[in-house]
Amino acid sequence: MGADGRLAGDYAAASSQANGGLGMNVVLLASRAGVGARRWGVACLVLLSLLAGGCSTVYVDGGVTEAPVSGFVRPASPQPVQLVFEFQTKGVSNAQATAHLKTLVKEQVTESGLFAAVSDEPVSGGALLTLTMNNVPLNDDAMGKAFLAGFTFGLAGTVVGDGYESQLRYSARPGVPPAPPLQQKHAIYLKIGASGPPPNAVEVEGLDAAVKRMVRQTLSRLLDGLSRSAAFRGQGPDGGPATPSPTPSATASTTPSVTTADPPRTTP
Repeated sequence: MGADGRLAGDYAAASSQANGGLGMNVVLLASRAGVGARRWGVACLVLLSLLAGGCSTVYVDGGVTEAPVSGFVRPASPQPVQLVFEFQTKGVSNAQATAHLKTLVKEQVTESGLFAAVSDEPVSGGALLTLTMNNVPLNDDAMGKAFLAGFTFGLAGTVVGDGYESQLRYSARPGVPPAPPLQQKHAIYLKIGASGPPPNAVEVEGLDAAVKRMVRQTLSRLLDGLSRSAAFRGQGPDGGPATPSPTPSATASTTPSVTTADPPRTTP
Protein backbone atom coordinates (compact mmCIF):
# COMPACT_ATOMS: atom_id res chain seq x y z
CA MET A 1 0.00 0.00 0.00
CA GLY A 2 1.30 3.47 -0.90
CA ALA A 3 1.72 6.47 1.35
CA ASP A 4 -1.81 7.72 0.63
CA GLY A 5 -3.25 4.36 1.63
CA ARG A 6 -1.33 4.34 4.92
CA LEU A 7 -2.43 7.92 5.61
CA ALA A 8 -6.06 7.03 5.04
CA GLY A 9 -5.71 3.98 7.26
CA ASP A 10 -4.22 6.02 10.10
CA TYR A 11 -6.86 8.73 9.69
CA ALA A 12 -9.68 6.19 9.59
CA ALA A 13 -8.35 4.41 12.67
CA ALA A 14 -8.33 7.67 14.60
CA SER A 15 -11.82 8.49 13.38
CA SER A 16 -12.99 5.04 14.41
CA GLN A 17 -11.95 5.69 17.99
CA ALA A 18 -13.53 9.15 17.98
CA ASN A 19 -16.73 8.31 16.12
CA GLY A 20 -17.79 4.91 17.41
CA GLY A 21 -16.51 2.82 14.51
CA LEU A 22 -17.32 5.19 11.64
CA GLY A 23 -13.76 5.10 10.35
CA MET A 24 -13.74 1.31 10.32
CA ASN A 25 -16.88 1.22 8.23
CA VAL A 26 -15.45 3.65 5.69
CA VAL A 27 -12.27 1.59 5.44
CA LEU A 28 -14.37 -1.54 4.88
CA LEU A 29 -16.36 0.23 2.17
CA ALA A 30 -13.22 1.43 0.43
CA SER A 31 -11.35 -1.87 0.65
CA ARG A 32 -14.44 -3.78 -0.51
CA ALA A 33 -14.67 -1.63 -3.63
CA GLY A 34 -11.20 -2.75 -4.68
CA VAL A 35 -9.86 0.64 -5.75
CA GLY A 36 -6.17 1.44 -6.08
CA ALA A 37 -4.10 2.52 -3.10
CA ARG A 38 -3.79 6.20 -4.07
CA ARG A 39 -7.47 6.59 -4.95
CA TRP A 40 -8.42 4.53 -1.88
CA GLY A 41 -6.48 6.90 0.36
CA VAL A 42 -7.93 10.11 -1.06
CA ALA A 43 -11.47 8.69 -1.25
CA CYS A 44 -11.37 7.66 2.40
CA LEU A 45 -10.37 11.17 3.42
CA VAL A 46 -13.12 12.68 1.27
CA LEU A 47 -15.77 10.31 2.61
CA LEU A 48 -14.75 10.90 6.20
CA SER A 49 -14.89 14.65 5.65
CA LEU A 50 -18.39 14.38 4.15
CA LEU A 51 -19.60 12.18 6.99
CA ALA A 52 -18.13 14.43 9.65
CA GLY A 53 -19.63 17.49 7.95
CA GLY A 54 -23.17 16.10 7.91
CA CYS A 55 -23.31 15.77 4.10
CA SER A 56 -24.46 12.17 4.22
CA THR A 57 -27.34 10.16 5.68
CA VAL A 58 -27.33 6.49 6.62
CA TYR A 59 -30.27 4.09 6.20
CA VAL A 60 -31.02 0.44 6.84
CA ASP A 61 -33.41 -1.61 4.76
CA GLY A 62 -36.93 -1.29 6.14
CA GLY A 63 -38.00 -4.73 4.96
CA VAL A 64 -36.10 -6.54 7.73
CA THR A 65 -37.45 -5.99 11.23
CA GLU A 66 -36.35 -7.43 14.56
CA ALA A 67 -38.01 -10.63 15.75
CA PRO A 68 -38.80 -10.23 19.48
CA VAL A 69 -37.19 -12.66 21.90
CA SER A 70 -40.62 -13.20 23.47
CA GLY A 71 -41.68 -14.96 20.28
CA PHE A 72 -38.87 -17.53 20.26
CA VAL A 73 -39.84 -21.18 20.85
CA ARG A 74 -37.52 -22.20 23.66
CA PRO A 75 -36.40 -25.79 24.27
CA ALA A 76 -37.55 -27.47 27.47
CA SER A 77 -33.94 -28.15 28.46
CA PRO A 78 -31.53 -25.62 26.91
CA GLN A 79 -28.04 -26.94 26.25
CA PRO A 80 -24.68 -25.11 26.12
CA VAL A 81 -23.34 -24.23 22.69
CA GLN A 82 -20.07 -23.17 21.10
CA LEU A 83 -20.50 -20.03 18.98
CA VAL A 84 -18.34 -19.47 15.91
CA PHE A 85 -18.80 -16.09 14.19
CA GLU A 86 -17.13 -14.82 11.05
CA PHE A 87 -17.65 -11.58 9.14
CA GLN A 88 -16.64 -11.71 5.49
CA THR A 89 -16.06 -9.17 2.75
CA LYS A 90 -17.07 -10.59 -0.61
CA GLY A 91 -16.58 -14.11 0.73
CA VAL A 92 -13.16 -13.47 2.30
CA SER A 93 -12.72 -13.50 6.07
CA ASN A 94 -12.45 -10.00 7.56
CA ALA A 95 -10.69 -10.32 10.91
CA GLN A 96 -11.08 -6.64 11.90
CA ALA A 97 -14.85 -6.60 11.38
CA THR A 98 -15.22 -10.01 13.04
CA ALA A 99 -13.45 -8.78 16.17
CA HIS A 100 -15.48 -5.54 16.15
CA LEU A 101 -18.84 -7.37 16.10
CA LYS A 102 -18.11 -10.62 17.94
CA THR A 103 -19.09 -9.41 21.42
CA LEU A 104 -22.34 -7.93 20.09
CA VAL A 105 -23.25 -11.23 18.43
CA LYS A 106 -22.37 -13.32 21.49
CA GLU A 107 -24.43 -11.11 23.81
CA GLN A 108 -27.49 -11.40 21.58
CA VAL A 109 -27.22 -15.19 21.31
CA THR A 110 -26.91 -15.40 25.10
CA GLU A 111 -29.92 -13.12 25.64
CA SER A 112 -32.06 -15.27 23.33
CA GLY A 113 -32.55 -17.85 26.07
CA LEU A 114 -32.16 -20.69 23.58
CA PHE A 115 -28.97 -21.99 25.16
CA ALA A 116 -27.84 -22.76 28.71
CA ALA A 117 -24.48 -21.10 28.00
CA VAL A 118 -22.66 -19.62 25.00
CA SER A 119 -18.94 -20.27 24.73
CA ASP A 120 -16.08 -19.48 22.36
CA GLU A 121 -14.66 -22.93 23.09
CA PRO A 122 -16.08 -26.45 22.50
CA VAL A 123 -18.76 -27.44 25.03
CA SER A 124 -19.84 -30.71 26.57
CA GLY A 125 -22.17 -32.46 24.18
CA GLY A 126 -20.52 -30.84 21.16
CA ALA A 127 -23.31 -28.39 20.17
CA LEU A 128 -22.08 -25.88 17.60
CA LEU A 129 -23.70 -22.65 16.33
CA THR A 130 -22.02 -21.00 13.33
CA LEU A 131 -22.94 -17.53 12.06
CA THR A 132 -21.46 -16.12 8.86
CA MET A 133 -22.14 -12.57 7.64
CA ASN A 134 -20.89 -11.73 4.16
CA ASN A 135 -20.68 -8.08 3.05
CA VAL A 136 -21.33 -7.75 -0.69
CA PRO A 137 -21.76 -4.68 -2.95
CA LEU A 138 -25.21 -3.68 -4.13
CA ASN A 139 -23.98 -1.05 -6.62
CA ASP A 140 -21.65 -1.04 -9.58
CA ASP A 141 -18.59 1.12 -8.81
CA ALA A 142 -19.97 2.23 -5.43
CA MET A 143 -16.67 3.79 -4.42
CA GLY A 144 -16.43 5.73 -7.67
CA LYS A 145 -19.84 7.29 -7.07
CA ALA A 146 -18.92 8.26 -3.52
CA PHE A 147 -15.62 9.62 -4.81
CA LEU A 148 -17.44 11.78 -7.39
CA ALA A 149 -19.94 13.04 -4.80
CA GLY A 150 -17.04 14.02 -2.55
CA PHE A 151 -15.15 16.00 -5.13
CA THR A 152 -18.27 17.86 -6.24
CA PHE A 153 -18.95 18.72 -2.58
CA GLY A 154 -22.23 16.81 -2.63
CA LEU A 155 -23.68 18.42 -5.76
CA ALA A 156 -23.42 15.11 -7.63
CA GLY A 157 -25.55 13.25 -5.09
CA THR A 158 -25.68 9.47 -5.00
CA VAL A 159 -26.82 6.51 -2.95
CA VAL A 160 -24.52 3.53 -2.43
CA GLY A 161 -25.54 0.30 -0.77
CA ASP A 162 -23.88 -2.51 1.15
CA GLY A 163 -25.57 -5.91 1.19
CA TYR A 164 -25.22 -8.44 4.00
CA GLU A 165 -25.89 -12.12 3.32
CA SER A 166 -25.99 -14.13 6.54
CA GLN A 167 -26.23 -17.84 7.26
CA LEU A 168 -26.86 -19.59 10.59
CA ARG A 169 -26.01 -23.28 11.04
CA TYR A 170 -26.61 -25.45 14.12
CA SER A 171 -25.42 -28.93 15.03
CA ALA A 172 -26.65 -30.47 18.29
CA ARG A 173 -23.79 -32.96 18.54
CA PRO A 174 -21.37 -34.88 16.34
CA GLY A 175 -22.97 -37.72 14.40
CA VAL A 176 -26.44 -36.15 14.38
CA PRO A 177 -27.79 -34.45 11.21
CA PRO A 178 -27.58 -30.65 11.66
CA ALA A 179 -30.57 -28.36 11.47
CA PRO A 180 -31.24 -26.97 7.97
CA PRO A 181 -29.17 -23.80 7.47
CA LEU A 182 -31.07 -20.52 7.71
CA GLN A 183 -30.35 -17.50 5.53
CA GLN A 184 -31.20 -13.81 5.79
CA LYS A 185 -30.32 -10.76 3.72
CA HIS A 186 -30.10 -7.15 4.84
CA ALA A 187 -28.74 -3.85 3.51
CA ILE A 188 -27.28 -0.53 4.59
CA TYR A 189 -27.46 2.55 2.38
CA LEU A 190 -25.36 5.70 2.42
CA LYS A 191 -26.89 8.80 0.79
CA ILE A 192 -24.21 11.31 -0.11
CA GLY A 193 -24.95 14.86 -1.21
CA ALA A 194 -28.03 16.04 -3.08
CA SER A 195 -29.86 12.77 -3.63
CA GLY A 196 -33.22 11.39 -2.57
CA PRO A 197 -33.44 8.67 0.11
CA PRO A 198 -33.50 5.00 -0.94
CA PRO A 199 -36.97 3.40 -1.10
CA ASN A 200 -38.29 1.35 1.83
CA ALA A 201 -35.43 2.39 4.11
CA VAL A 202 -35.18 3.66 7.68
CA GLU A 203 -32.83 6.50 8.60
CA VAL A 204 -30.41 5.85 11.46
CA GLU A 205 -27.84 7.94 13.32
CA GLY A 206 -24.52 7.04 11.72
CA LEU A 207 -22.79 4.04 10.20
CA ASP A 208 -21.91 2.38 13.48
CA ALA A 209 -25.56 2.44 14.60
CA ALA A 210 -26.61 1.12 11.21
CA VAL A 211 -24.22 -1.83 11.41
CA LYS A 212 -25.36 -2.69 14.93
CA ARG A 213 -29.03 -2.51 13.91
CA MET A 214 -28.37 -4.64 10.84
CA VAL A 215 -26.64 -7.29 12.97
CA ARG A 216 -29.36 -7.30 15.62
CA GLN A 217 -32.25 -7.52 13.17
CA THR A 218 -30.57 -10.18 11.06
CA LEU A 219 -29.55 -12.36 13.99
CA SER A 220 -32.95 -12.06 15.68
CA ARG A 221 -34.70 -13.44 12.61
CA LEU A 222 -32.21 -16.26 12.24
CA LEU A 223 -32.48 -17.25 15.91
CA ASP A 224 -36.27 -17.13 15.68
CA GLY A 225 -36.18 -19.46 12.71
CA LEU A 226 -33.78 -21.79 14.51
CA SER A 227 -36.02 -21.90 17.58
CA ARG A 228 -38.83 -23.28 15.39
CA SER A 229 -36.67 -25.93 13.76
CA ALA A 230 -37.61 -29.48 14.78
CA ALA A 231 -33.93 -30.45 14.66
CA PHE A 232 -33.11 -27.75 17.23
CA ARG A 233 -36.12 -28.28 19.48
CA GLY A 234 -35.48 -32.00 19.81
CA GLN A 235 -38.68 -33.09 18.10
CA GLY A 236 -36.97 -35.76 16.02
CA PRO A 237 -37.20 -39.49 16.72
CA ASP A 238 -34.97 -39.22 19.80
CA GLY A 239 -36.08 -35.78 21.01
CA GLY A 240 -38.37 -34.36 23.64
CA PRO A 241 -40.90 -31.54 23.76
CA ALA A 242 -40.34 -27.81 23.47
CA THR A 243 -41.96 -24.98 25.40
CA PRO A 244 -43.68 -22.61 22.93
CA SER A 245 -44.04 -18.90 23.55
CA PRO A 246 -47.57 -17.45 23.59
CA THR A 247 -47.11 -15.31 20.47
CA PRO A 248 -45.21 -16.37 17.34
CA SER A 249 -43.01 -13.94 15.43
CA ALA A 250 -41.55 -13.77 11.97
CA THR A 251 -39.46 -16.77 10.99
CA ALA A 252 -36.13 -16.48 9.26
CA SER A 253 -36.61 -17.71 5.74
CA THR A 254 -34.33 -19.45 3.33
CA THR A 255 -35.74 -16.97 0.84
CA PRO A 256 -34.29 -13.54 1.64
CA SER A 257 -36.88 -10.90 2.45
CA VAL A 258 -34.89 -7.85 1.40
CA THR A 259 -34.50 -6.64 -2.13
CA THR A 260 -30.98 -6.20 -3.44
CA ALA A 261 -31.93 -4.00 -6.37
CA ASP A 262 -29.73 -0.99 -6.91
CA PRO A 263 -31.04 2.13 -5.15
CA PRO A 264 -32.10 5.09 -7.28
CA ARG A 265 -29.28 6.88 -9.00
CA THR A 266 -29.02 10.63 -9.12
CA THR A 267 -27.03 12.43 -11.79
CA PRO A 268 -25.34 15.74 -11.21
